[in-house]
Amino acid sequence: RQDAIKAFTSADENNFFRGVAAGTTFGKFAFTGFYSLKNRDANITDTLSTGRICFSSFQESGYHRTASETSDENSLREQAIGGNLVFRNNFLKAGSTLVYYQFDKYRITGDELKDNYDFEGNKLLNWGIDYSFSIRKIQLFGETSYGNHFWATLNGMLLHVNKYASFSL
Repeated sequence: RQDAIKAFTSADENNFFRGVAAGTTFGKFAFTGFYSLKNRDANITDTLSTGRICFSSFQESGYHRTASETSDENSLREQAIGGNLVFRNNFLKAGSTLVYYQFDKYRITGDELKDNYDFEGNKLLNWGIDYSFSIRKIQLFGETSYGNHFWATLNGMLLHVNKYASFSL
């Protein structure tokens, strides 16, 4: 079964792709590929010292009330290309997703502790694997990803005792 490619229907003006996507299935495998090109709001910073145009963060409020907010509107071009491959049978769903981003400006990070894991540059590659395994009343699930030179993982388990109770870890 192919997961559907869906049109964007939210009020959020930032977290979506604008472009083309296509999907196909072959046996127990499904593949979806996509390409997106759009402008985003970003906080443009001073460029005098480096000679290149830089941005410090994505502007995600959606507001364009002040001169500063208006100047950040659509100031960054984001290009994304990627794909997702999924294997699915009666008890296992396992997939892998790869997304490559390229920006027309260079992202700089801050010096504060909260900025340690932010990416710097104009290119970003994210890769992840995910799974869901169900047998009888137990379901194991999780995702492990790599991006910006860092790993992240989240895994869990559900135990369905009966139709009124289940435990999760």
